[in-house]
Amino acid sequence: MIIGITGPTGSGKDTAASFIEKEFNFQHVSGGDILREFLTQIGFEPKKEAVGDLGTLLRNNYGADAILGLVLARAKKGNVVNSGFRSPEEARLIKKAGGYIIYVDAPETTRYARVLERSREGESMDAILAIEKKESQSDNKLAESLVDVYAIADVIVANDSSVDNFYAKIKDVVKSLMDADS
Repeated sequence: MIIGITGPTGSGKDTAASFIEKEFNFQHVSGGDILREFLTQIGFEPKKEAVGDLGTLLRNNYGADAILGLVLARAKKGNVVNSGFRSPEEARLIKKAGGYIIYVDAPETTRYARVLERSREGESMDAILAIEKKESQSDNKLAESLVDVYAIADVIVANDSSVDNFYAKIKDVVKSLMDADS
């Protein structure tokens, strides 16, 4: 089974994926982590905009499944949870492979606090909001677009209260997806 988790920056995608990894024994592979590692290896700062631009470049030059292919190549056999993708084409490919898309959302103020807390290189809420605006205006069907991914998602999960409440929501969603898959 493949579960793709997407949503805005700071919404809780990796938190959800890590929970699924531990609770349901899935392998968690993040396409964003793969791209950040690559940028670092070739001497670039792994800033959010560079990660998004690299993802779009790879999809444009090597096909819609370029990053998903890297994710699945890293995964061993078994259930996989993929977090951090933003491309509607990647979402469609996950679904075409029999997978499911969970869109995690959170209030902007909560997302801002999380971004400040984790302090990844080059992340500020202003920069993130500018990138999200750019994504929403792209005409490139292989570019990142949360608006389009939202429309494709099988389930929307609001991460708007405690971590325990969020975990309970994710647990219920994954159980129902696993039931539907069997």
